[in-house]
Amino acid sequence: MTINDFRGDGCVHTSVLDALPAVQETTHVRHVRFTKPLTIKVDGVHREGIVQQ
Repeated sequence: MTINDFRGDGCVHTSVLDALPAVQETTHVRHVRFTKPLTIKVDGVHREGIVQQ
């Protein structure tokens, strides 16, 4: 899935991601882990999806 927040094509709650400690971090990628599994739902027909914490 691709989210383009600048085009209004979805949203990313960066505050949630920023609050998590980094497992590994490079110039362009920050790897984080959640304590509980995420629920990911995708509708390929309508090209929509959601990631729930």
